[in-house]
Amino acid sequence: MKRQISTCLLLLATMAANAQTDYTPMLKEGKMWCESFMRGQYTEQDTLIVNGDSIFEGKRYFRVYKKYSLWEPIDYDFNMAVVRHQPLYFWKLMRDEGRKVYYLQDGVEHMLYDFTLKVGDVITVGKTTTQEVKKKDVISVRGRSFRRLHIIERERGDNDEVLSMRTGQWVEGIGSDHGLAYPNGWTRVPGGVSMDECWEDDKPVFYKVFFKAVGTPCDEEEQSDGIATPTTIPDRDHQLFNLQGRRVNGQSRPGIYIGADGRRKVLK
Repeated sequence: MKRQISTCLLLLATMAANAQTDYTPMLKEGKMWCESFMRGQYTEQDTLIVNGDSIFEGKRYFRVYKKYSLWEPIDYDFNMAVVRHQPLYFWKLMRDEGRKVYYLQDGVEHMLYDFTLKVGDVITVGKTTTQEVKKKDVISVRGRSFRRLHIIERERGDNDEVLSMRTGQWVEGIGSDHGLAYPNGWTRVPGGVSMDECWEDDKPVFYKVFFKAVGTPCDEEEQSDGIATPTTIPDRDHQLFNLQGRRVNGQSRPGIYIGADGRRKVLK
């Protein structure tokens, strides 16, 4: 009974904090992310699902589970065949607090995302990699607004020379365009990871193509000219994207595609 009361109090406190800061939480019961990971000629498709919670040292964490399938191309039309499947298994404990996202590993808490960062802030990832916030804006998707951070990651050598560089985005309540578990380390991941979809309440709320949406500056001091550009998703019925987020040009083959409005379209 005491544990139930403590859980309710922690939930109410979290909800109150999120309401005060107008923060879109990353974790929510039933939330799901679909991601793709290129492994040479193979494509690994991961699914992460929030299912249940746990209390650790007085803090409420959501339980995140994961499953994946490994696919291999079998012909030049990119038809795929599954070669290995991993059933759902427990992955991590995660939580939101103060516009930051944390995960628990071996009893130690680590920060995964920090949405309090401002333009120009630089954070160190590991020993040789840094990330710099280049821009912050807000995108509007299906009537919902999401804050977005544009980030550039640089990996440097012994003489501080830049060995590799990649750009990416963090979106509040969604994660990184490189995947929920990859807010950093982009320069070291071979093949690359991408987030394809994010679902809430059994409905898709975010697709990969939305990372390309035009945004409005979210902080007054960060506006370059003081004029806010309307935030829109192009609404052109003839524009189609495949499930990897690439625009399809010309005559499309039968299959499932994503329209510019974010809705699935089935071509027969």
